[in-house]
Amino acid sequence: RTEAGEVWCWGYNAHGQLGDGTKTSSPLPVQAQGLSLVEQLVATGNMSCARKSTGTLVCWGIHPGDDEVSTAPKIRAYDVVEAAAGTDHVCVLDEAGSMRCWGANGSGRLADGSSQASAAPRNAVSVLTDSPVTSVTDLFLGGEHTCVRRSTGAIYCGGQSETGELGGGQRVGRLDSRGLHPVVGLTPADSEAGRCSNGFDDDGDGDTDCYDDECSIDIGSATGDAVAAYSPRERNGN
Repeated sequence: RTEAGEVWCWGYNAHGQLGDGTKTSSPLPVQAQGLSLVEQLVATGNMSCARKSTGTLVCWGIHPGDDEVSTAPKIRAYDVVEAAAGTDHVCVLDEAGSMRCWGANGSGRLADGSSQASAAPRNAVSVLTDSPVTSVTDLFLGGEHTCVRRSTGAIYCGGQSETGELGGGQRVGRLDSRGLHPVVGLTPADSEAGRCSNGFDDDGDGDTDCYDDECSIDIGSATGDAVAAYSPRERNGN
């Protein structure tokens, strides 16, 4: 991405994922067609997306949900302030922190309360309220699961949990297509500070209060000791 918000890509291009209007792979950068004012790029193996300063999200390559192939950028969503991509799904946030997702959904990774794939954005829902999730600040998409952090610091996840990705204490083959649910045993976390808090300002100092001096937590597979954690666990500050 250039300072002017233009986009240049290189590499494999059999599905148009370079966005230059062709399916010709290139070892050198080629310019994605018609793009400017781009503020964010997200990409997976067969697809790329760009969020423009206007709030428009355009994507090219294989479109998740219907496998439409586009060799040049095509508008996929509006009013977007953040985007994230998984292996075969995309999620976006608007200014209110509402979340929409589309793509493959056999694992429930779209968190829309169904297991049906969608080529159009759908609202993600909470299993606690059976209503659209709001106040989302961060998106984290994996292969077949989705996690978010809300403004309270609470972490919610949904989808498949082959190695404990949902943090719910269950192991291989767990599917949750009902929507996003709070991660079991995880107190609201401040991901930027790398510490946990209870989400409240108990002492009136303007900051949320830390309940533990060692609270860097991983969910899913631990890379350091090759042990899968099916519930959140401390990782010695890493």
